[in-house]
Amino acid sequence: MPPVSLYRKWRPRTFQDVVAQDHITTTLQNAIRLGRIAHAYLFTGPRGTGKTTTARIFAKAINCTHPDEAARPCNACEICVSVNEGRDIDLIEIDAASNNGVDNVRELRERVGFLPSQSRYKIYIIDEVHMLSNAAFNALLKTLEEPPAHAIFVLATTEVDKLPATVLSRCQRFDFRLFPFKQLRDQLAHIAEAEGAQIEPGALDLFARQAGGCMRDGISLLDQMIAYGDGHVTLQQAQAILGSVAVQAVGRLMQAIITRDVPAGLMLINDTVGSGADPRQFVREILEYQRGLLLLRGGIDGALLNLPTEQLAEMKAQAQTLPTAELLAVIRQFTLAVNALRNAPQPQLPLEVAFVESALRDGSPERAPAQAVESAPPPAPVETRRSSVAPPAAAPRPATAPRVAEATRPVESAPAKPPARPADSAPTPPRSVSTPEPAAAAPDPVAAAGALSAASVQEQWNATLAVIKAKSKNLEAIVKAGHVQSVEGETIVLGFPYDFHKQKAEELKNRQMIEEAFSETLKQPLRVRCEIGKAVERKTVPLRPKDTRQKAMEDPLVKEVVQRYNARIAEVDDSAGEQ
Repeated sequence: MPPVSLYRKWRPRTFQDVVAQDHITTTLQNAIRLGRIAHAYLFTGPRGTGKTTTARIFAKAINCTHPDEAARPCNACEICVSVNEGRDIDLIEIDAASNNGVDNVRELRERVGFLPSQSRYKIYIIDEVHMLSNAAFNALLKTLEEPPAHAIFVLATTEVDKLPATVLSRCQRFDFRLFPFKQLRDQLAHIAEAEGAQIEPGALDLFARQAGGCMRDGISLLDQMIAYGDGHVTLQQAQAILGSVAVQAVGRLMQAIITRDVPAGLMLINDTVGSGADPRQFVREILEYQRGLLLLRGGIDGALLNLPTEQLAEMKAQAQTLPTAELLAVIRQFTLAVNALRNAPQPQLPLEVAFVESALRDGSPERAPAQAVESAPPPAPVETRRSSVAPPAAAPRPATAPRVAEATRPVESAPAKPPARPADSAPTPPRSVSTPEPAAAAPDPVAAAGALSAASVQEQWNATLAVIKAKSKNLEAIVKAGHVQSVEGETIVLGFPYDFHKQKAEELKNRQMIEEAFSETLKQPLRVRCEIGKAVERKTVPLRPKDTRQKAMEDPLVKEVVQRYNARIAEVDDSAGEQ
């Protein structure tokens, strides 16, 4: 007997064998029993959910000769056996992906009038029907609307939105659903047991998650792993073959995001990818883990996640620590990484960028390495109440201590504390009783460096534009249309007058160049957020009428708009002396 793949060997042959599609199988069985068979059906849904298989079972049940209608198809009569063996000439399967022209439909219309040879009905199953051309659909409409009494059409597609409304209105539509995790896993366990294979429960869970609700994908993975493990498959073997990542690694990475431990997270990413894990699969598993955190954060019962007890307890603790708004921001970053991985020159770079962006999601500085934290001197105690005695003269400040302008440090208001005297003024004469004054708090260089304002950023606006222009003239023209709206910590908020400028500036590549330019001119790492704001007035240089059109064509932003929308400059209004 020739070898047969498991997904073909275990293809359902009766309505009872179809898993998790009861809303469809029950309707079709009742239609056969009541004699209410329509002339056209549309089966739609994701791949691997049983559309073509159900169509074949339906074709057998319609023509089955078993006396009990509830037992159809019986898989024992001549009609059922011929269909199972693929030799029934009254069941015509057409692949619309390779027969999508109007000539193919015209040939179908010529043959549909012939009576079936041995069955009561002639069944046409048109798979991937959305691939038909518009002319082919138009040629099929009349036959689909009023076919011969002996002809029944079953259309199957994964992209129902591409079908014309005229076709949809002539069919009974059945939507196939993705298989739930538990039913998919149970079916894989049943097949493995029947095949005599020993599969670890963790490996079955991995197959069910990898399948994503597609039964055919899950059975194909099982078939592959049974061949690899010679009938015995462990979780480690499954992870090695599929390029998957241990759930513990994903949990540690998420913990590094919560604690803002950038060095530990980057090291974990490089170790995981270096050990052979696929970065794309790594990102997908991270997103699946984050989805679980979002569901737990939203109050969903953890039992719905189908996870081990230890992992579920860890995820619940992380979900309580991470606010919902920050979790959503983290999910968005890794979602962008999925698209960036397709064309990334370095495989793990988009993953690393998404991690760092997530760890610094609110603009806070990253956590320093452990050795740097241990070597840092402890902060000096801060005076909390007014002393009843006068302090002595302050000791000279060490030469290595950094000097920070007093204007950059926030002043804490205290009702009983006198105003601070200037650092260079003469010391206050000592009183009769003196006690040692607590050492002054050491200046925080991070806080001092991060104390930006919109005015200080605006001072470096032209320098920043020059840096951007050296990288991209088009981007410089886009940023030039905006202005510094505000500064929030280490995040510069840019306001743009139109959504077009905002969308272009928010593109990943453009936003990275803008952030690098601001960081270079302001001498510290900065982030940028774009918003729609009011346009600011800028001085313009009057142009002569004959130069306005040429100057407009030289503008990079105008050139991009003209190229994108295939437009042309009809007139340039220079009555106000503006460009």
